[in-house]
Amino acid sequence: MTEQSENTGVTYVTGVTLNEILVKTTYFVQSNKAGDKEFRGEPQAYGTGFMVLYKGRTFFVTADHIAHVKDHDVKQRTGEDNVVGVHTYTKRELSAQVILLLESFYAEKYNIKTG
Repeated sequence: MTEQSENTGVTYVTGVTLNEILVKTTYFVQSNKAGDKEFRGEPQAYGTGFMVLYKGRTFFVTADHIAHVKDHDVKQRTGEDNVVGVHTYTKRELSAQVILLLESFYAEKYNIKTG
């Protein structure tokens, strides 16, 4: 069941366990080498991510080592951004598709209270 706050417009989910919410809102992701936007090459890393609605925009959040595999291997920024995609599953075809996520942003630190 969902309820929407009159003050903030935020929708709250009630009657569902935190575990169920986490499972249903976590996505399986993979990264491939920069430029491999069709995910035909060898995956560089696998991981998970989730979506956040912040100030009216939806952001996909995943770990830095998924998008920057080489950086973590050599322990410094190389300027190479892997492409990251989300796995989706269809019942009709019983298969998975990888959907490219566009644009990457990086933050060394943030303050969720001040934005």
